[in-house]
Amino acid sequence: MWRFKILKILLNTFNKWKSAIPWKYTALFFIAIFLIIFLANVYLQKSVQGQQTFILTSGSVGGNYNKTGKLIEKYFNEKNQKVSIVSIPGAGSYNNIERLASRFADLAIVQKDVLVKNYFDANGVHNVTVLAPLFREELIIYAHTKDDIPIDQFANIVTNNKVNIGITKLGNTAQKTFELIAQLLKVQTGNISYVTGSYSQLIDKFKNGDIDYIVTFSLPLEEMEKVGAHKVYFSKRQLQFLSSRFRDLSEVKFNTKGGTLGVWAVLIGRNDAIDGIGAKNVIEAINAIPSDQFIGKHIKETHDFFVDKQQREHFAQAIPLHNA
Repeated sequence: MWRFKILKILLNTFNKWKSAIPWKYTALFFIAIFLIIFLANVYLQKSVQGQQTFILTSGSVGGNYNKTGKLIEKYFNEKNQKVSIVSIPGAGSYNNIERLASRFADLAIVQKDVLVKNYFDANGVHNVTVLAPLFREELIIYAHTKDDIPIDQFANIVTNNKVNIGITKLGNTAQKTFELIAQLLKVQTGNISYVTGSYSQLIDKFKNGDIDYIVTFSLPLEEMEKVGAHKVYFSKRQLQFLSSRFRDLSEVKFNTKGGTLGVWAVLIGRNDAIDGIGAKNVIEAINAIPSDQFIGKHIKETHDFFVDKQQREHFAQAIPLHNA
């Protein structure tokens, strides 16, 4: 279409001035038109062919993975012309790893423990590298209570009452971890019904009283923190026991009585994709996310934590960590 527009403009110009142009230059005029269109076409084709797009699979709409993916896309694309990142919603760590393994995606945000399990599984994903730890996530159970409550009180409630628990997807990491912990601590789950939805949908349902709890394995949800939602916590003794069972999870204390379990969320990529996109470019984009934003604040804390060479080496014992 653009070729015809250019040709039309040039012909209109020629018709206006043809009486002043000697006939012997007419052929040269049309040769010039042809060359202009031909060279412009070659240039545009080379620009398109030289541009590569890489897919980053993130998380549920409204969640921290999804927000982080969009921020990485924004700050990467602002500084890179020949390659670009497109962040798309995902459905959790397991789904994101499947997308990498099938080559549907090039980059993914996943939890480290899920990655490690798949990395050493014969049928798992192997040719991947961690580009950067992003932030530490927590198993959080948000509750309609006036204060944080111990897991024993929560167990008593769900044993004697039917409750609705919000999760982003059936079978996701949050649900699997929650149910394993429930088994270990002998929490009865027969009265629990799961309600699925995006984070924004779950938060709205929680505020409206349509669900009793939200179970998530993520950064604290910014919207929930703003309204002062309280949480279910594990005692210090329970945390010691649970961390001995979940080797890739660590203790995270959020009050004087106890806390919960945490795990690192990481950005990973297929090795061939990392070669094409440039690890240094991606890491620069991550570090460019402003630290006065909610996500940026946690990324900055993680960056400062892993400046310590010993911490990086300890992290890399489980899975390769890029040194860009």
